[in-house]
Amino acid sequence: MVKRWINSGHTRYKRLVAMGVNVRDALAMAGSRKGPWALSNAKPLKGAMPNQFFAEQGLLRLLHQDETVR
Repeated sequence: MVKRWINSGHTRYKRLVAMGVNVRDALAMAGSRKGPWALSNAKPLKGAMPNQFFAEQGLLRLLHQDETVR
């Protein structure tokens, strides 16, 4: 998801605030020159998008997929 917002700091800021990230952390992440891979490990983003968020989006956890294959 964050990869879609990468080109615009303003869009990144708006989306993070809408997801509940506080303004100070959203500004820091929006102004960051880091890419989506580096930002995916940032604490504010982890708080805005926990594993439950991705489960609600219909995405499967890789850990469960690995267990079903074995």
